[in-house]
Amino acid sequence: MPIKGISDQLRLPRLGKIRLGIMVKGNREPYPQPVDYFVCPEPVRKVFGEKPRELPVMFPSEDEEKWASQFYRCYSRSQGLVCKGDGQTASALVDKHTGHLAHKYSHRTEIKEIHCNPESCPAYSNGRCRRVMNLQFLLPDVPGLGIWQLDSSSYHSISNVNSAIRLVKSLCGHIAMIPLLLRVISQRAHPNGVGKTVYVLSLDMTGTLAGLMRGGQQRSGKVSLPASDEQAPDDLFPDEMLEELSDCRVIANDSAYKSISINDNNNIRDNISVNKSLSLSLSRENTICHGDEKEVSPCGSS
Repeated sequence: MPIKGISDQLRLPRLGKIRLGIMVKGNREPYPQPVDYFVCPEPVRKVFGEKPRELPVMFPSEDEEKWASQFYRCYSRSQGLVCKGDGQTASALVDKHTGHLAHKYSHRTEIKEIHCNPESCPAYSNGRCRRVMNLQFLLPDVPGLGIWQLDSSSYHSISNVNSAIRLVKSLCGHIAMIPLLLRVISQRAHPNGVGKTVYVLSLDMTGTLAGLMRGGQQRSGKVSLPASDEQAPDDLFPDEMLEELSDCRVIANDSAYKSISINDNNNIRDNISVNKSLSLSLSRENTICHGDEKEVSPCGSS
C-alpha cells in the first residue's frame, strides 16, 4: 500500500549550475561579464561543446513556481538569503536577540514580514537586492538523473521565459516533459535611454508546432526539486556585494510595532514597521507566515 504524498513523489537532485557570464579581473575586484553562450560544467560541455548557444531542455513538473521561481532576493555572506519579496510583501530574516538583520553572529532568528517596494528599497538601489529567476530544468541528452539550474536577473530573460511557458501551456494544456530549446540570443535594449545589444534567454520549440502539440501528450507525476535560492548566485551577486547586514538596530515605536533601521555603506536609511503579534517561521526551503495584522512601509531590510 503506497504512502500518500510520499510514494508517488520523485525527488531530483541538482547536478550543477549553468551560467550566462564569466568572472573577469577588475581594477579592485573580479566582476561578472555577460557572454553570448552558456557557461557550462564539464558534463554539459562534453555533449554540446565549449560554448553552446542552445540547450535541449525539459521541465520536470507542471508547477512553474517550483522550477522558475522569481523573487526579489537579498543575500548576506554568512546567512545566505536574508530577504525575499515579490514587489509588494517580503520576508526578512532577523536576529531574535538583537532585532538586527541576521548576520554571522546570529544564533536564533525569525522571519518578519515587511512591505517590498524596489523603487524605495536602498538594498535594491545599491545592488544588494536583485530580481532573480532560478530556472531549473532537465537536460535529457546529458548523463545523470537530476536537474540543472540557471539564474538570471535580466528583465528581458525573465519576460521571454514566462511568455514561452504561457504559450506552450495554452497550446498543449501542460508543459512538463515537453522537449524545448533554451537559447541565448541577442536583443536590443535601452537602459537609461541608451540603445545597446544584450544577451538574453529565449525558450523555443524543437520542431514544428504540430510536432510540439503531438509530443505534449505525456504528463509527469509529482516531482520534488532542491531548494533553488539558499545561496547567492555567484554570477549575479559578486562577493563584494554580500556585505554583512549587521548595522541594523531595532527602534521601539510603541507597544504594537517595531521599526528596523537599516544603514548601508552609503548611509542610506529606511524604516520597516512590523506588527509584533505577527508570528512567522522559516524553513530553508519554504517561508511560512502566520498572522494577519501588519503595518508596512517601504522596504529597507532587503
